[in-house]
Amino acid sequence: MLPLVDTLFTGDSLASLGATYYTAAGQAEAGTVSWSSSAPGVVTVDPSLGTIHAVAPGSSVISATIKNVSGQGLVIVTPALSVTLLLPNIVMLAQDTFVVPVSVRRQGGAPPAPWFDAPANAVFTIDSATGRVVTAVSGPVLPFQVHADSLSASGSVHALAPADTSTGAGAYTVNGSVTAARTTTARGQNYTRAGDTLTFLLTLRVVVGSTTTEQVNLTSRIPVNGAPDSLPLDSVSVTEAQGTTFLCRPPRSAAVWSSTASSGAPLLAVSRPGGWIKIREEHSVTGGNVVSGSFYFVGQRADYYGDPSGRLAIRGNFVAPLIQNTTTCH
Repeated sequence: MLPLVDTLFTGDSLASLGATYYTAAGQAEAGTVSWSSSAPGVVTVDPSLGTIHAVAPGSSVISATIKNVSGQGLVIVTPALSVTLLLPNIVMLAQDTFVVPVSVRRQGGAPPAPWFDAPANAVFTIDSATGRVVTAVSGPVLPFQVHADSLSASGSVHALAPADTSTGAGAYTVNGSVTAARTTTARGQNYTRAGDTLTFLLTLRVVVGSTTTEQVNLTSRIPVNGAPDSLPLDSVSVTEAQGTTFLCRPPRSAAVWSSTASSGAPLLAVSRPGGWIKIREEHSVTGGNVVSGSFYFVGQRADYYGDPSGRLAIRGNFVAPLIQNTTTCH
């Protein structure tokens, strides 16, 4: 077993991640370790010592093999200066506002302040200093950029004006030992949970063909009845998330991310305290209402439940129909 993920700047070196061999009985045993890198152009590793050197930006899987058994850890390398849009795809209602989250990192010093721009258009404006987006009308997906010194990163804004509650859209990112940027469908509902009290459920799905390959479910014991609002998210255990408790009898407001998108085993991450759902706008449409908002939570991977490096930062935004579901969940 070795750490799941680590990050380095280009040119940095790191002592061996460390590897431990466990028998079938769970006992640790000593053994000779051999090390390898899946991308030596990004990260090199000494085959016997495990010393790591970051060569170029990118990512590499570092493998440690003991007694013909291998374990892997992910190493992510960033340049000495980097600018990253934490949520590159922004989904908003017309006449809505949102501040674009961005990360600027510089090796060994304070990072420069980012600034933003976008081609002239009638759909939205973006404040050059703060990244505050204000939409005026609905329109096609349009680009914007964030800059830091000579570096830039590109994102997009999609302003919607749904006529009814038939469709919704969203986007989210996952950062950590899993990295992903997804565009999704979105649906919100206030429903009656067991105990006859209202619960808010927000679901974002990635659908390929007719199959859901990835999704985020967020539940709030406080229903959504107007805007703006901020709903705190707490923790949920793997057992709670995998049973009917999470939906029908939620003990706390919480979130779950799950994925079958990779060729490996399905992945599950459950929320830790400190997350939130923010409702920005609520508009009346045919058949009910639509809401816009954003969310953030730290998800703990179920397969690395006790390992801090198994935590994923998951953030997203959405325009979703808000359905009043009168059926009691059992």
